[in-house]
Amino acid sequence: MTDNQKSHRGPLVRAGAAVCAAGAAVAATALAAKTRSWLKQMETPPREFARQRWTLAKASSAAAADTWRNGHPAKQAESVPPAEAVPPAEAVPPAEPHADAPMTS
Repeated sequence: MTDNQKSHRGPLVRAGAAVCAAGAAVAATALAAKTRSWLKQMETPPREFARQRWTLAKASSAAAADTWRNGHPAKQAESVPPAEAVPPAEAVPPAEPHADAPMTS
């Protein structure tokens, strides 16, 4: 490649970089606007949500540390859904024991 060919590429590279930078700026602006509108539509502001989660994490870790210090046996945590998400209880007949299952008394 000659020096003459290299000298013609400089302006093209600079122009390509400028177009790329302009596109990145437009995309960043659109992303910021969309993020702002999404945050305004949230029921709980992000700051309040983070504060609630931080309080929950502190309480959980304090309870776990207390349990560990006092030597209580570990219990598996049960996932409890919110009250509005729990469907009404239906009467479910007890399961019949399987014929091959050993009988326990």
